[in-house]
Amino acid sequence: MFESLEGLMLPIGLAILIAYACCFLLGPALIPMLRRLKFGQTVRDDGPSGHLKKNGTPTMGGLAIWAATAVGALAAFWADGTMAIVALISALGFGAIGFADDYVKVKLKRSLGLTAWQKLIGQFVLAFLLAWWISRSPQGTVWYWPWGGSLDLGWAFIPVMMVLLVGFTNSVNLIDGLDGLASSVTAVVMAAMALIIAALSRAVDNEQLARGLVGLAAFCGGAAGACMAFLRVNAYPAQVFMGDTGSMFLGGAVVAVFAQSGLMLLLPIIGGMYAATALSVVLQVGYYKLTHKRIFKMAPLHHHFELSGMPETRVVAMYTAITALLCVIALLLVTL
Repeated sequence: MFESLEGLMLPIGLAILIAYACCFLLGPALIPMLRRLKFGQTVRDDGPSGHLKKNGTPTMGGLAIWAATAVGALAAFWADGTMAIVALISALGFGAIGFADDYVKVKLKRSLGLTAWQKLIGQFVLAFLLAWWISRSPQGTVWYWPWGGSLDLGWAFIPVMMVLLVGFTNSVNLIDGLDGLASSVTAVVMAAMALIIAALSRAVDNEQLARGLVGLAAFCGGAAGACMAFLRVNAYPAQVFMGDTGSMFLGGAVVAVFAQSGLMLLLPIIGGMYAATALSVVLQVGYYKLTHKRIFKMAPLHHHFELSGMPETRVVAMYTAITALLCVIALLLVTL
């Protein structure tokens, strides 16, 4: 799959730099406004006791990621911005659900926000629209095997994609539980996908699809740049949280990138820490209902490590390092 990437790095590099600069400047500027609007985080009472000191920290800082990613994505038009636009619409759609969730939390002081059904209905509608669009795009209903070849899902494409899109979007949302965790992991994921999708664009036969993939790679660069810059205000100790506004936006961006590129089979590998986070919640809830005992000290998994005595910063570093390793494994697979 890897051929010369000459000429492809320019839009990706521009997207990273533009988005980084935008978020780097906008992040700190957003904090006073959020304080004036009294958009402070309401920390869950049943969470780690050390998190109670974070109560009142400005949230909904993910709006800076929205703006920076959108501006950075303009570099996608160096090639063909169609796929980038779809990815941005997906991110904004899921992000809007997250925004509504945060608004309920900060205004009504309900730490759980929207009900599960309210979130799921909106997510499945968005997932259907995204899956339907992709099924009628040049990419069609095909998934690529990482080591070569493809799999055509045919009629099963839309229902399978809907379940995966909603599942992984919520996985990205769940990983946003420690200062800088979602930003760090997603920056690595999107940077790796920018490289892989750029290489994929040289391997496909359809010129329209190839140009769209270059644009999608630039979108990945923009999202990665925004996440890296957001760490300026989100790394421990966080001055502002991205909230569901940011984590759902990133979830919508991640799933749209994998879905449109036909690389969904790489998502469980590159997004392994997202998957592990969601799986820990499923296991914890299921095991507790059966036995009234817990597997982990607390779910999601990052809270288990935290309650086991590992500092927040070390947990974030561990998750980021593992994600980087998983990305290297994915890169090796696509070169087979």
